Amino acid sequence: HTDGFNGFETGNSTWVSAVYYVNDSNGDTVFFDKDGFEWNRVSPEKNKIVMFRGKQPHAASLPTNYPTRLVININCLVIGDLQCSLDSVH
Repeated sequence: HTDGFNGFETGNSTWVSAVYYVNDSNGDTVFFDKDGFEWNRVSPEKNKIVMFRGKQPHAASLPTNYPTRLVININCLVIGDLQCSLDSVH
């Protein structure tokens, strides 16, 4: 899926998404390219946050070695120039 609301972005704004991992787990967040192929994944680690453009297709996977995968999802509309590169997931 992607995040954000269609029609709200303008030439100087962009939806930014973040996933904050509350606990250690193994339910990765998987990122896909425009053709639907996996190109990156991030493993949950307690207190890690990953930020990316809201239009970046992504999905969560279920944990298999932990009873839970706790995350806080943040979606916000940033107006103006971004001060960091969100074109790649770190």
